[in-house]
Amino acid sequence: MAKEVDPISRSFKNPGDKSNLSNRLPLPNIVRIEALNKVARDRYLGTIQKSFSNKFKDHVAEALSKKNLDKFYGFMKGSASKVLEIGSTWRTSGNTGGIVGFARNILTGGGSGNGSGTFDNIFGLVRDFTGISASSTGATTLKRFESTSLSGFTINCGWYLPEQYGLCIKSLKSILSMAYPVQINNLTARQILNAITETGNDAAKAAGEFIDAAAESLGIKNPGIGDLEKKEEQDSIDQKAVNEKKNVNANLTGPAGRDDRLAQDTKAVNNGVLDKNLTTVSDFFGRNLTFDPVPVRCSIGHYIDIEPLVITKLGIEFSDNTFINSDGRHLPIFCSVSITFDFWLVPAPKLQFLSLLGNEMFGDK
Repeated sequence: MAKEVDPISRSFKNPGDKSNLSNRLPLPNIVRIEALNKVARDRYLGTIQKSFSNKFKDHVAEALSKKNLDKFYGFMKGSASKVLEIGSTWRTSGNTGGIVGFARNILTGGGSGNGSGTFDNIFGLVRDFTGISASSTGATTLKRFESTSLSGFTINCGWYLPEQYGLCIKSLKSILSMAYPVQINNLTARQILNAITETGNDAAKAAGEFIDAAAESLGIKNPGIGDLEKKEEQDSIDQKAVNEKKNVNANLTGPAGRDDRLAQDTKAVNNGVLDKNLTTVSDFFGRNLTFDPVPVRCSIGHYIDIEPLVITKLGIEFSDNTFINSDGRHLPIFCSVSITFDFWLVPAPKLQFLSLLGNEMFGDK
């Protein structure tokens, strides 16, 4: 019997994994960046995001994989800074927010009316005349946590072109493909409509399951369809049958096949619109359709392995000194890239997404 997939562990550590992510770390002096496909992304997404975005975004990962551009390898520069900074945003709720603001609104009648204004004016006058502050220290300065971000995470890689020219070209193509939008060659309105419909069905199903579970936990039994609802449902079925019979009679007495031809023509027009290639229409109006870049995983030597990230900045630099390549071109001796990352989304702390010095920092069993 196959072992169940562990939602906490990284995708490449699960049995039967189909993410195609490397299950080994790169060499000690190598940086590896990999595009995350559907399997690897699903761990971080809710049901709605999985249902809709993956129907389109997975084409990007598949396209990169087919072109062998879904993995980047670069040699770490010896002088490059190796800093990983995770920042947090905290904001002071003050007298108008948080618990203090809630209690204050109750005492003053709520909102920002006369009571609230008087409350502020008293302490404002005290400060103006005496220099005494009632809000610069103490529990009213309590901060509220808002978000976490990945800041200052930049890696630097380089290649010695007289010996690593081919690897450099392949690596530059890979990193640019992962950082740049991907061309859409064929997309129809029907594909988008089907995705929206499926997402709506999934959402309705999830909502129904949630309501049933909540009702069961509260001891509320599903009453089922009452007699009145059953009668209304039967009346609806009977009325539908009557209407269908009227339509048949009308067709028999009217011009032969009139309604059928009209229905077929309407259906043909609708199908033609829905199946029209949207890229052709967009090109006509000077627009171009592209898929957004996909999130990535970054592994640095044997000591940093982090996901899901997006590339926010990419710099390519060439040295001044040149050499003559085998094709006769005068090329720089060195090429280097600087890649800056941020979180694609802030992962839940129950998941494994950051490994330092060979140990997962989150998602402990």
